[in-house]
Amino acid sequence: MADTLEALAVRLSAIEQNFKNYQERTSHTKEEIFQRLRTLETESGRRDEQYKSIIKELDEQKKQLASIETKIDAANAAPGERWNSLIKTFVSSAVGVLVGYISSKIFGG
Repeated sequence: MADTLEALAVRLSAIEQNFKNYQERTSHTKEEIFQRLRTLETESGRRDEQYKSIIKELDEQKKQLASIETKIDAANAAPGERWNSLIKTFVSSAVGVLVGYISSKIFGG
């Protein structure tokens, strides 16, 4: 019986040692997993900030593009406005000359 108890004690000691080894490996693995999760969280936060920065920059460029388009439209409209002004001046001058000519014929003689 003493041999059986001694054999059981040896087996129990081996089982306890195996359990301690398992706990150490599990603890190390658990710490490694948590470290990887922390790294992923940090990288995800950085990526979110980069996305926000990119979207902000795109919005600013969109506003600048709209401003440039407005300036181009105004520049394209300017020659047309000058042409219209020139035609109005010419028509007004022609009407003035015509009224002057008719007035001189009627009143002058």
